[in-house]
Amino acid sequence: MHEPVKFLRILLAGAMVFVFAFSGMPSFAATSLNINGNPEALVCDVLASIGLGCGLPPPTGLKNSSNSNTADTNGNRQDQSSTQSGSTSRLQASISSITVKRNDSDDEVVLVKIPANGGIKPTLGLDTDDAIFEIIKGQKHFIPTVDIFFDYGFDLSTVQSATKNDLDMFPRAKLISARKNKKHVYYVTENSMIRLIPNDKVFESYGNREEDIITISNKEFNFYPRNQYIFLEDFSSMAGADIFQISNDSVKRYVVPQVVKRLKITSDQVAPVNKEQFNAYNYGSPIIF
Repeated sequence: MHEPVKFLRILLAGAMVFVFAFSGMPSFAATSLNINGNPEALVCDVLASIGLGCGLPPPTGLKNSSNSNTADTNGNRQDQSSTQSGSTSRLQASISSITVKRNDSDDEVVLVKIPANGGIKPTLGLDTDDAIFEIIKGQKHFIPTVDIFFDYGFDLSTVQSATKNDLDMFPRAKLISARKNKKHVYYVTENSMIRLIPNDKVFESYGNREEDIITISNKEFNFYPRNQYIFLEDFSSMAGADIFQISNDSVKRYVVPQVVKRLKITSDQVAPVNKEQFNAYNYGSPIIF
């Protein structure tokens, strides 16, 4: 420390001791100036006010009330409110949570778009290479075409830009019913085919919930191809599995490998089912030619 500063510090310290001793208000002085009862801290405050440092470390035991958010040793903010936020609040942090109404149901949805890449298909008919999703009942639902988009009464001006990370926080909507027949519930496969769920027991065997069923327009319902080929999910893929053709009348027919090859049935046309659903179909005559 430079000699003039050191001398000034000693001089001020002596003066503060004198004041504290005879003013009768040491407690008030220490409290109102937030020095934690430490006169040297008051000296440092005075030196700092005239642009000089004192070399004294900051007093311990003081809590900085101006910022309740702290950081750990890795620099990660320990904001309690942010760590407790759910997927919806994180989405709202990046896009507006403005909802719009849709035809065919009373649901209000948030419309978002993301770039169609990394396996994400674009919404057909757009001028841009984007994929439009609606956030409905806490789930993401892909809107496959612009015609279907407009059929719901939506407006493109209400679609907000989002990121794939935003959407990844939401599960895929996989249970649908058509407006024309809400009694029937269909499962939407990963490859966007639909398959009728034959009964309540099968529905429950997958851990499904009725509140997750979304109603879609007749136009969208007619857009999807039907999932007519299945295999038991005990196999990791269709390779080596027995392939069956199913129909809405709850009949399954074994498709011999030669026919699978001749019909050029590919893996994206076949979907796995659990044992409960497999057993819900009655055996029909095999398809051998």
